[in-house]
Amino acid sequence: MVGSTPATVIPLVNFVPDLLAIDGQFECGTREAMGANLTSVSASFPSAADTRETVVVMFDSTRRIVRVAERRGPPLRPAVPLGQEARATPSQIAAAARAVRSTTITLDYSQGRAILANRGGGFPDQMAMGSADVAGSLDQLGRPLDRAGRVLEQCAGK
Repeated sequence: MVGSTPATVIPLVNFVPDLLAIDGQFECGTREAMGANLTSVSASFPSAADTRETVVVMFDSTRRIVRVAERRGPPLRPAVPLGQEARATPSQIAAAARAVRSTTITLDYSQGRAILANRGGGFPDQMAMGSADVAGSLDQLGRPLDRAGRVLEQCAGK
């Protein structure tokens, strides 16, 4: 939100990301067990040193994708001393998020739901909701499910 103005909600098929997907090479990040049956892996596009997009994929023990979270835009940089980022307050993190434009795509296959948003950077917020299956394969979004599949394949190991 910009100030206290709510996001404009538009139909899923009309949503146009303000920031395009960064395809090509990426660098695998963390792998984390999320309980007995779920694991998540992350990737930075094009690299951790020059992150312009992050993708987190949560999958089950059969390697079925359960959830995808994609954030396009520069990393959040809360106004805190270097090395103290983990101590940033929620308001500092929110201010950092408002300062830069980002496009987020969340695909929750366990619920069948997608949430898309363009936020921050001094422009009005915009969001769309709909089917995860539809959003995951939309060309206008850069086919986020395909990108998540590549991250899973390269970052999850065997």
